Amino acid sequence: MVDQLQQPESHTADMQTYSILGVQNLRVAASRLERVSQEAQGHWRRGELQRAAMTHDLEPAFVFQPLGAADANQSASAAQEPVMDTPAGGDLAWLTVTALAQLLDRREVSSREITELMLRRIEQHGQAVNGYMTVLVEPALAAADDADRRRAAGEAGILLGVPLAIKDLCDMRGLPTTAGSRILKDNVAQHDAEVVRLLRNAGAVILGKTHMNEFAYAFAHPDYGPSRNPWDTTRSASGSSGGSGAVVAAGLAYAAIGSDTAGSIRFPSAACGITGHKPTFDLVSRTGIVPFSWTLDHVGPMTRSSSDAIALLDVIAGDAWSMTNVGRLNDLKGRRLGVDRRLLDGLHPDVEQTVEASLVMLQDLGAEIRDVQIADLDLVNMLAFSIMMPEVVSFHADWLRERPQDYTPGTRSAFEGGLAIPATQYVDAQRLRSRFNHSFQALLIDHGLDAMVWPPSPGLPSAVIRESLVDAYYEFDMRWTLIGNLTGAPSVALPSGFTNENLPLSVLLTGSPYQDILILRIAELYQSVTDWHQRQPTGFVS
Repeated sequence: MVDQLQQPESHTADMQTYSILGVQNLRVAASRLERVSQEAQGHWRRGELQRAAMTHDLEPAFVFQPLGAADANQSASAAQEPVMDTPAGGDLAWLTVTALAQLLDRREVSSREITELMLRRIEQHGQAVNGYMTVLVEPALAAADDADRRRAAGEAGILLGVPLAIKDLCDMRGLPTTAGSRILKDNVAQHDAEVVRLLRNAGAVILGKTHMNEFAYAFAHPDYGPSRNPWDTTRSASGSSGGSGAVVAAGLAYAAIGSDTAGSIRFPSAACGITGHKPTFDLVSRTGIVPFSWTLDHVGPMTRSSSDAIALLDVIAGDAWSMTNVGRLNDLKGRRLGVDRRLLDGLHPDVEQTVEASLVMLQDLGAEIRDVQIADLDLVNMLAFSIMMPEVVSFHADWLRERPQDYTPGTRSAFEGGLAIPATQYVDAQRLRSRFNHSFQALLIDHGLDAMVWPPSPGLPSAVIRESLVDAYYEFDMRWTLIGNLTGAPSVALPSGFTNENLPLSVLLTGSPYQDILILRIAELYQSVTDWHQRQPTGFVS
């Protein structure tokens, strides 16, 4: 039996707001997104992109070839040193994955008990954040019982019996994969996505599938409504993995899987005060995942701590696990972190303050901070949208022609804009992307940088009703997150403070390809001297 969550009563009011006021605001927001695409087309028409692409040493098209990729001989499981990271009060619902795994190993709690706890909390709090699309009550309890039997038989594993959630663009056999859309509402998966298969094999208990923006873009479909921020339920949980962010932050899952094409793991992680890791490109398989943009899509963990992100990555990277292993860090002596000050211009005052405070803290831990400049930073948005929108429309062309009315107005308008981008612009953008990738990696190598530091967004999450379901993160210049998607470099958002309104703040660490564990270890050390990631939204503590 699969139990479908009932929509909250307030959802009806949201839909009325959407119907009366939302379309106009969606069109305004969509026009902002279209302007980015139009600016990219303008660069191309003026010949700027073509002239830059005529450089003879450019690659013919995008091929992900990281400089100094990890030696396979150095590969190793990175989750062998779990960190006991217990929040104040020690409530079982708020434990990290690594702490919970230790309790399960010592038989101090059973998977059945914690799964029942999560299901009770979902029933009590789930409607407030609208985080779950589907809750799998009986399958989750059966998986928990199976995990308890496996532990009793002597099996071990950090995810064995741990309740998790999955973004609803990942196939789960026998269940609909809607991708937050009306178009795919009856799309029943025949197989598990590879990331789901790996989690099941590790014994994880899948509680359900989480809400997301329509087709992983910028707008929540009115059939489902937006996911709300547990820290302030009048605000957006961000997107597109907003449901995954909301359920982890609200104590309705111990971790979740998200996807990230332009920031969709890191935006909601930042908005909801959790840790979100966008891995190195293709480190985590995208098989069985509804695509948005094939060469920009990433799949990764959304967790309460960096140690948990390492634990999940150890499982979901599967056979592609080729990262250099790094043990726990005691300090950052000898480590260098880069800052491009242009990415600190025009920030919300609270965002600026948290970044500067984080840099001071990282220095106090021993890191050397170096000011550097990323080459072609002004091209990031142009390149990303010149690549993203043609790839989007190649997947959606038939539906846009046959079922345009089933998209939200903003999504349809933006996707149709991809039809106006010529193939030559796409190819030129991919060639320039190769140059950008090489220059970014060379910058890290030449300056001996272990990571770069900047915020995930210059602003704060929007109010849901005021913006009529529009995620305000997408109204901003998106260079902060797009750098990681264009380069395929690993990037992690980690909690770094709170505003006076008690909204979470976050910083990003972005490193070299296949150095995922290094940046997560730096984040782990940062979290060992801060407690931002252990804070709990007051309305969800009981």
